[in-house]
Amino acid sequence: MCAVPWVKWGKQPPRERTQPVTETQTAPADLNAAFAAERAQQVQQILNWNAGIPARREAAEQAAADMRARNQERIDNGELVPIPGRQDAYRVTTGWDAGETWIMRQPRGFEQEQPMLLPESNLDDSTGAVALYTREPAWHGLGTVIPAGISDLNEVLRIAGIDYEVLKRPVRMALDDEETVAELIAKGLRPQTVEVPGKFVTCRADTMAPLGVVGAVYNPFQSWVAGAFLQQLVDDHSIVFESAGATYGGAHQFIGMQLPDDLRLDLGDGVTDVVKQYLYWLNTHDGSGSARVTVSPWRVECGNTERFNLRDAKASWSTRHTTNALDEERMKEARRTLGLTVKFFDSFKVEEEALARTDLAVSEFEKVIADLWPLGSEPTDRQKRFADERAGELTGMYRWESEKLGRTAYAAERAVTDWLDHVAPKKTTGDKMAAARATALIEGDADKAKTQLHQRLMLTVK
Repeated sequence: MCAVPWVKWGKQPPRERTQPVTETQTAPADLNAAFAAERAQQVQQILNWNAGIPARREAAEQAAADMRARNQERIDNGELVPIPGRQDAYRVTTGWDAGETWIMRQPRGFEQEQPMLLPESNLDDSTGAVALYTREPAWHGLGTVIPAGISDLNEVLRIAGIDYEVLKRPVRMALDDEETVAELIAKGLRPQTVEVPGKFVTCRADTMAPLGVVGAVYNPFQSWVAGAFLQQLVDDHSIVFESAGATYGGAHQFIGMQLPDDLRLDLGDGVTDVVKQYLYWLNTHDGSGSARVTVSPWRVECGNTERFNLRDAKASWSTRHTTNALDEERMKEARRTLGLTVKFFDSFKVEEEALARTDLAVSEFEKVIADLWPLGSEPTDRQKRFADERAGELTGMYRWESEKLGRTAYAAERAVTDWLDHVAPKKTTGDKMAAARATALIEGDADKAKTQLHQRLMLTVK
């Protein structure tokens, strides 16, 4: 099952936290490590179902039945939503995996026939090899791992399996239905292939697999052209590429590196928070969006982290897939835009350290929550009950953060942000519920609440 950090405070313990650190021992706030650890635990829990099960059919069948029952409970709760047209495939709506696909299949290492829901990395494996280069092993154990890293772009593209050219071809409709063809011939008409005006299909030159349908002005960005932007940064700063690869059959590509300087926050009392930052090129070939360069705390290594990178980007630059969109002038614009990131982090550092030095009692934290989610003059019993549950969850999470960081406005921001990302229910009604919950993290509907939270907490700074 997909573990959620906190479902209801008091019913499920929080994930393990580290002890306070000193000036000589810092603890990087590496979201990637947290995600990888939690995902590895999820997969291991599933595999553990096989441990100790005797080779008796009834024991294996009971274990599988128990797992199916738990999955059915998640389906009934709306945590797993069946994907139309795909048998035994489900979209996850909660936790780290919100928006991702889990599929029922036979896991490796099981002696008995016990199909179970397992996560998909969504990495491209259409050529028989997984399209991923990375410096650190990922949770799924796939791809080519080179700890020392690579600084040559062409070598990165080759190892990552994204050195293929993307072509653009007209969309044509072929009449291959025998009955329709016979009717046309009977009418004296000649069956033919019809070209659809203004519509084109993008495809891989190595496999000719279609990637998506685009318009006339769409211009594919080849990986080696886009990567040249990052190559200059590698040359200027003597750093190496962190990861590169493709997801969704090669329709999405990513190339990135870790920035040479981490963001270090002095939280007082010898506690230091170190936030890693990564620079990534994220490109699509299926017409689903613009190409983007992001500065984000997420290292991309699968479909989840690709979305998280976009969601939590501290700075980004994007461009539509048009002719001359990647000319030298536009590249200069991108460098100027991303250069502002340094100024952003300077301001961010000052404000976060101010929050870390601002004491915040539990009663004050409860007032912050009430200000963020006001009940109104005549709340219903249901609204009151939900507000009480939310306050209980958030207060419990704040107390836990306070054990590490002290009862400060910084700990309050960490607690509420974690709740918004991984615990908060996605509210809607009727048939729209599944779609809203599945896309909540992708579309960043919590961004407004996070901004309001930060502004409200800054008012507590003396």
